Amino acid sequence: MVLDRVAAAARCSGTWCVHVGLRFPAPLDAERLARASSLLAEAEPVLGCRLVDGARAWETLPDPPLYVARGDHDALVCEPLDLEAGPPVRIAHDGDRLLVTASHAATDGGGMVHLLGRLAAIYRALRDDPDHRPAVSEMDRGLDPLWRALPWKLRLAALSNAGDRLQTLRRAFPSHQLRIPVDGRTTETRFLVRELPSAPLVAWARARGGTVNDLLQAAMLRALVAVEPWDGTTALTVNSTVDLRRYLPGGRAAAVCNLSTGTLVTLGRELGADLADTLGRVAAVTAAQKARGRGLGLEVVGLPLLSWVPYARLEAGVRQALDAPRDGRRPADSISNVGAIDPAWIAFDAPPVALDLRPQFLHPSRYQLASYAFGGTTRLVSAVWPSAAREERVRALLATPWWPRLAACEAPEPDDGAHAHVEPRRRHDEPSSSTPGWAAPGR
Repeated sequence: MVLDRVAAAARCSGTWCVHVGLRFPAPLDAERLARASSLLAEAEPVLGCRLVDGARAWETLPDPPLYVARGDHDALVCEPLDLEAGPPVRIAHDGDRLLVTASHAATDGGGMVHLLGRLAAIYRALRDDPDHRPAVSEMDRGLDPLWRALPWKLRLAALSNAGDRLQTLRRAFPSHQLRIPVDGRTTETRFLVRELPSAPLVAWARARGGTVNDLLQAAMLRALVAVEPWDGTTALTVNSTVDLRRYLPGGRAAAVCNLSTGTLVTLGRELGADLADTLGRVAAVTAAQKARGRGLGLEVVGLPLLSWVPYARLEAGVRQALDAPRDGRRPADSISNVGAIDPAWIAFDAPPVALDLRPQFLHPSRYQLASYAFGGTTRLVSAVWPSAAREERVRALLATPWWPRLAACEAPEPDDGAHAHVEPRRRHDEPSSSTPGWAAPGR
């Protein structure tokens, strides 16, 4: 629950929701989907609740309205979820299209995939048994299951990592970051997308002793240096999200929950001669982190203490930490990799033919790049306010030649930015060649 409280407090810093649009080869059964949505709220109790008492607790709703039969998905992406009045998830359906929106106060990226899988499983079961009742998840959604699953070696490593992180915070110096203008706020968001072939990325990274996650972090560091001139006085650092479900039995949680954190990947002032060299440096850092329990650190050790902090003070602290430039010492730019999403896991009557994930948005001056893989394609997605100056900075980052491209994935060619495109606001009846029938700025 403490992770829910922190994520709920982070609503002040942006549109703290994740949207997933799916398109199927045939229309879904509206009546069966509505029934499956109701059963999902029973099977995953947090999805049938609202936040009460200053976001201190979840309260069960008598008839949570998860399902809406609306085709204007573009407009729905712009409509925030009112967590004090309704549930933290919305399931919108129109023919062969499905749009699921979930608040980060209830779940993270890994939990979103779990949510979609449970909804799909219930929908399939109702086809053969209209009286089907899914098992109710009884997993503790806090950190207790994680601590119980950790061997003593990793528990001690978490304490050590937390101490190291405190020392790092005390002597930290600014990280090299994307300079995004902060000139007022808006209620709209645009998304910039870049697509890459997944198979060559995997092969290229593995051949050099790294992972796709390592490669994306290395490419982001080189892209930041390419876009923002670097004089060597700032740290080459990115904040990489870590899914802590990796430490649970089977690598999965038995409930929709928040169970991710971030860890810093720091190369100091040594970028490397080329992308392969940077990848090797990043892979060495992450390998050392994995040996000591990657992601197990200050957040995992210290977050339970926040249960005792008054919510108003917690919200103020989160706002300051996430939004304030703090004299150039704002947190490092982030990269959040959801990973490969298995079509079979989210198959309703059939697997989806297209998937479009839109990440939560952080207000400037913070910046986050999200990535995921589906159907042989890896997508990089950035949410930005609709401002020419802001779009220019993010577009420049995504258009740098340091993102591996095409099948060769070798030394990059000059790049005119043609592969980084804006998903503009459109009516829901205007199809997009790069999305499963909907693409819209989220609020």
